[in-house]
Amino acid sequence: MWVQKRVGMGVVEVLEEFLGKVKGSERAKELMNEWSKEMRERLWGKAAVVEQKGGDRR
Repeated sequence: MWVQKRVGMGVVEVLEEFLGKVKGSERAKELMNEWSKEMRERLWGKAAVVEQKGGDRR
């Protein structure tokens, strides 16, 4: 069981805290990163979200 103890938490904070308790902090980070990527793809399209390997190439 998970109980939200702080008032005024945003949706992302609630998800992070819940997943941290249920899945552990490392798995919670992975899930949040995947969720963020999915949301960016929906907003900007897949082509804009493709991550380059090796960092910024300016």
